[in-house]
Amino acid sequence: MLRKIRLEFPADPSLLEEIREAVYKHALNLGLNENRAYELTLAVDELISNVIEHSYESGEGTIYVTIDTEPDRLKLTIEDHGKPFPEEVLEGVKKKPPDINQMVKEKKNGGMGLFLMLKMLDKVEYRRKDNKNIWILEKHKAN
Repeated sequence: MLRKIRLEFPADPSLLEEIREAVYKHALNLGLNENRAYELTLAVDELISNVIEHSYESGEGTIYVTIDTEPDRLKLTIEDHGKPFPEEVLEGVKKKPPDINQMVKEKKNGGMGLFLMLKMLDKVEYRRKDNKNIWILEKHKAN
């Protein structure tokens, strides 16, 4: 059975817990086990936190989360109308992951979110279309 769920949230950091709970609950209900649902939820939390902080600097805006279930995976589409994300950053992290040991040694704050998303998810894509940031995240139901 294929299902689609669409959620809409204001870009408000105080709602992150509610967003995490909604994504986790739907991920479990749509076929992910607890570990995979947790990884998906953590990745979505990281992405939405960054959208709120960097894309909607003014604090005003809406974030749309669509969860599609397919027989073997969940596909999330996260959209916002905020500032464009520099696509070369994602491509750079895909080609050359950050040196985590060096980042810890230098006590760098931030910069690991995309890397963690790429590690926890089976697919991460970004595009800018019709004045929207569109993120596609996929998590397979089984390893």
